[in-house]
Amino acid sequence: VISYQDAQGFDEIVTTSSASIPIYNNGDANFSIIGTAAVGNTLKINQDSADPDGTGTLSYRWETSNDGETWSYSPKSSSQNQLVKNKGAFAALKDDGSVVTWGNEGAGGYGSSGWKKYNDYENQDLINGLSSGVIEIFSTDSAFAALKDNGSVVTWGGLYDLRGVYSRYSNFGGDSSAVQDKLSSGVKTIFSTSGAFAALKDDGSVVTWGNERAGGYGSSGWKKYNDYENQDLINGLSS
Repeated sequence: VISYQDAQGFDEIVTTSSASIPIYNNGDANFSIIGTAAVGNTLKINQDSADPDGTGTLSYRWETSNDGETWSYSPKSSSQNQLVKNKGAFAALKDDGSVVTWGNEGAGGYGSSGWKKYNDYENQDLINGLSSGVIEIFSTDSAFAALKDNGSVVTWGGLYDLRGVYSRYSNFGGDSSAVQDKLSSGVKTIFSTSGAFAALKDDGSVVTWGNERAGGYGSSGWKKYNDYENQDLINGLSS
């Protein structure tokens, strides 16, 4: 759509024909493990070849298994960021799996002290959840989500909208209570937008929360304005 003002001062709008731009996946990167798998040895990940489309930021985590079938995270050897920030706060992941936060309370800066949201300032579940077992921290513009070694997720903050305006009623990823039963186990990793999170689970399903315009209601079928119960979207994220 092209808009302009002509020489006589009239506003004009012209719509051109549409065009489809195909998306191609040109391949994957290849990685290998360097080192001898034995007690006391250090293993490292090596990128043998880059993704033709660009590898981007590499993130990985080690897993352990006693039988080769059931695997669990190994927190102290994960590739998690040790210090994560959003636009108003910081969250530091320590070697013992605990999290320390500071900064603006509405952006998650008081999380390790129990400040979860407006009028919920001493949340013991949040304090306990961040005291141990965290393997990775993710963030939106104003919220944090901590992935734990048992596959559960702890969230806090998120009281600033996409413009950076504080509102006690906002939820830009810090309040996951509506989907908490689905985040109590089985989460493999988390992705984020400016105002929402999406958790990928072991069974291939996706759970979302946060602001609806940022994708937070996706697993409930909120695809776009006036399309709030999109069954194709629900089905697509279910497995």
